[in-house]
Amino acid sequence: MHCLDHRILLVVLSCGFAVSQGAQGIRSFRKSWTFQEKEVILSRDFTASDVTTAGENRFLYALCEEAHWKPKKTCDVMVETYTAENLTYKSTCRLNLKTENESRMIGRNFLLTQLGGEQAIFMWIDREKVNWSKHEILLRGRLISWSNCSSSDFKLVIEEQNGLMDEIKFNNVVVYENSFDVFFYSRSQCGSGRCKASFDSRAQLVGRIE
Repeated sequence: MHCLDHRILLVVLSCGFAVSQGAQGIRSFRKSWTFQEKEVILSRDFTASDVTTAGENRFLYALCEEAHWKPKKTCDVMVETYTAENLTYKSTCRLNLKTENESRMIGRNFLLTQLGGEQAIFMWIDREKVNWSKHEILLRGRLISWSNCSSSDFKLVIEEQNGLMDEIKFNNVVVYENSFDVFFYSRSQCGSGRCKASFDSRAQLVGRIE
């Protein structure tokens, strides 16, 4: 786990908004994610770019229930903002994940990253519980606007590599200012097996998978 500091951006899902004072807000935040019986998913964006043009520091993360290998999972995606006036704002959005049918399950690996200054991308695997390699495997994602908790979903049909479906490393997303690319493996869709799908800021596929 990466070291946390005041420059890290944080997001949690559940439609709420709270204000507290400087250090007190930070202590409350640390307690909220340290002592809850939740799975903590940190944003991969641990960079100075999490400092806004207004001089605010933001931290993005998610808290998910520890319901592994289930067809449903609930996560709260949160953004905590620390202002130059030593105020702390927390915006949360509830994310209810669900597979396409009860015979499927949500994988254990997730990706959380930001898109621009007001959106986050959350991704997960949706696959069959039994004989999963013989069925359709989905790489699913949700684009969330944390100002009002609106969201748009997208999904890609992928293929496993080396039998390690749940060991997917989610370093296969490249984010730009208002769009993002997802790289994935599928010989049926791309001759080499290495595919790229481009999406806009509404999670709409741009062009063709290549």
